[in-house]
Amino acid sequence: MKSFIRTTFLLTLFVFTCRPLLASAPVKIQNVDTSNFPKINIEITAPGLVQGLTENDFIIHEDGYRVNYVKITPSEKDPEGGSVVFCLDSSKSIGIPFLKELKESALGISANLAVSDIAVYSFDDNVVLLNGFNRDKRVVNTSINGVSLRGSKTMLYDAIYEAMSLIKNGPKSGIVVVFTDGKDEGSSITIQDIDSFSRITKIPVFFVSESSRDIKPMERIAKLTGGSLAFTGGEAGILRAVSSSLKGGYIINYHSFLEPDGKEHNLEVRLSSGQSDSSVFCLDRNIFFVNFLNKENFFKYGLPFIFLLIAVAALMFIVRRKAAPQADPQLQVIKESKQPVVKAAPSAPSEDAEIVEYVPLTQGQGYAAAWFIKKDGDEAGQKIHIRGKEVTIGKSKECSIVIQDNRVSQRHAKVKNAGGVFYLFDLVSDNGTYLNGSKLLRPKPLYDWDEISLGKITLIFRGSKIID
Repeated sequence: MKSFIRTTFLLTLFVFTCRPLLASAPVKIQNVDTSNFPKINIEITAPGLVQGLTENDFIIHEDGYRVNYVKITPSEKDPEGGSVVFCLDSSKSIGIPFLKELKESALGISANLAVSDIAVYSFDDNVVLLNGFNRDKRVVNTSINGVSLRGSKTMLYDAIYEAMSLIKNGPKSGIVVVFTDGKDEGSSITIQDIDSFSRITKIPVFFVSESSRDIKPMERIAKLTGGSLAFTGGEAGILRAVSSSLKGGYIINYHSFLEPDGKEHNLEVRLSSGQSDSSVFCLDRNIFFVNFLNKENFFKYGLPFIFLLIAVAALMFIVRRKAAPQADPQLQVIKESKQPVVKAAPSAPSEDAEIVEYVPLTQGQGYAAAWFIKKDGDEAGQKIHIRGKEVTIGKSKECSIVIQDNRVSQRHAKVKNAGGVFYLFDLVSDNGTYLNGSKLLRPKPLYDWDEISLGKITLIFRGSKIID
């Protein structure tokens, strides 16, 4: 009876103790991409991860708060297995027995990997590429077996960076597997450099070491890059993780509500079946970015900014309205039922535009007949009648009134009769048309005894029989 109770107790304890481990082990966050913040991309993989999962199968938590809207897309990696780079520590500090264990682990992983291109580095005082990407396991195994102890330093971080660069410049995606005791001596590269480079290249770094070694730096790099740490003798676990990273997975996209504060934030990905994994990512500080989708930020920054824009727009409208040109007080529209009404425009009409119904304000009436009188010259006092709807003045023989003066253009000016009101136009002449001593900038009505100057000639406008 006691044996039964003891067995039941141990069984229950095992189930409740191991259940979280069994539930959380398969899912792995390989990379968290924040380069397009506030859009976040998460790359996940898992051994035997079920295909065809949808948004309803994933739950994302950011600093403990659930993300409501996510988009899931399958991640298709190289079907031929991708690239793997082995980095073996060959510094004298690790000792011959431990080097032998590391080489055995590397040979075991190489033998059991699916079809992959494998490159091998050794590192001590220098980082040496023993063989480039190669699928021939004999070449790879020869490189691994040829690693021997030498040098007094351990350029671990430099070796990781070179391995990542080799994958980045290659044709396929891949991963880095490092066999080391975790010590770094003499590297010019830092953990921060590896983290930054991994964010760009999305290359995870895995470690194989001993539990008695200083594993904190290796754990940190593995966590930052999306890799993992295993110990010698546990090649099966690292092999599953490596194989998973080379297989397809899922890309999770969502919109973050966090602030770019330069701090680390917690991220958890959980499947509806219970598997989960967590990671830490950092958002670069950006004082110019404000997440207006956050309700607090919207009322704190968004509304004042909107009110400011409205105020600026209103002020610009008032200023432009005050600065707008006013209508010429000498022109007014006569509103008659029998004839169309045309409003006076602030800019001058073109040469061929029709002017209808403009009258002098002081008179309120038009002229039945009109003529010019030459004021000076040999023909002073000569009377020239204005007949028809339009009279042109210029040096050309085709003009109604021909003036032989070099300062007068071929078509210099014209007078147009609009219902008894006579308007003077300048036809873009070279030397300009002057009305009562002022240069004519736009069409103006003519009054009795107005003087029109063209070159050396001055014409006096006369009108008779004012229309009642």
